[in-house]
Amino acid sequence: MSASPPPRVTVVIPSWNGRKWLDLVLPSLDAQRYRSFEVVVVDNGSSDGTVEHLGNAWPGVGVVALRTNVGFAAAVNRGIERSRSELVALVNNDMELDPGFLGALVETLDAETGAAAATAKMLAFHERDILDGAGDLLRWSSVAMPRGRGERDHGQYDRREEVFSACGGAALYRRSAFDEVGLFDEHFFAQLEDVDWGFRARLLGFGCVYVPEAVVYHMGSATTKREGRPDPWFWALPARNNVWLWLKNYPSECLLRYGHLIAVNLLLALYFAGREGMASAQLRAWLDAARGLPRVLGQRREIQSRRRVGRRELDRIIEFEPLNWRRAWTLLRWGRPVPGALPSDPRAR
Repeated sequence: MSASPPPRVTVVIPSWNGRKWLDLVLPSLDAQRYRSFEVVVVDNGSSDGTVEHLGNAWPGVGVVALRTNVGFAAAVNRGIERSRSELVALVNNDMELDPGFLGALVETLDAETGAAAATAKMLAFHERDILDGAGDLLRWSSVAMPRGRGERDHGQYDRREEVFSACGGAALYRRSAFDEVGLFDEHFFAQLEDVDWGFRARLLGFGCVYVPEAVVYHMGSATTKREGRPDPWFWALPARNNVWLWLKNYPSECLLRYGHLIAVNLLLALYFAGREGMASAQLRAWLDAARGLPRVLGQRREIQSRRRVGRRELDRIIEFEPLNWRRAWTLLRWGRPVPGALPSDPRAR
């Protein structure tokens, strides 16, 4: 009697105190039309009985039980290390997946041999005509953000196309790409680790494809706020990680050419942090970024030594937005940041 072939896909779901959300995402995985997959939940030291609940209610789901909350990046890395499949899907625990989600992503990577990842169309769970993201974009000012977030969905993102990087909350990756690019940077803990990985993949010549047929509905989370205000710790994470992102990955020519855009973005970030009462969090984030400089510069040397593409290739996919001093003055005067004006765009994990 021959053994059944191993699944082509491992679905890795990181979770921290997300027992109630798992009962949303796991049934939607059960309903997938594509069937060659296994599921691994990586529990980040939860205190809500997640591990026991999975053992009782979902015995077919693999579990990696971590003792403490090691962050999104480290949790998904443990799940990737646990898997042995050709493809690895990363899915947030607070998602409901359309039945065609996984199949559309697999079909795309089978067809797009130069892509390291395929990313889904994310819609808001409670307002299903509102976009939560259509792949991630990056601007040379170092602003990284989900395309279309907050827009009403009129089909403007219904074309399969190349994007800068995949949102790690709903994406499919090739294992061979992890072998070459490496895993997610665990020093990021959470926020922008997926964009950083996407940048490193770009520098090695890999692409990323947005797949509008792969639809997910994102519940979202209130963990980034405290009593209606931004949590200083969650505010600081993307502010710190944004600095590491461009220090690690921007080729020297790009730092020289676009450094003034980064500088203006940093000044605007500090200004708006002050308006939100988060100036001290912003400054602490930059201090943390500075403390990590020896390690980050070592990573930069390794990344740039392996780089296969230069500025011209990156200009094709990274957006250039020239300085508009009139708009900058309007922002400073009225304090109305445009969407994506700041690196601080926390995404609930």
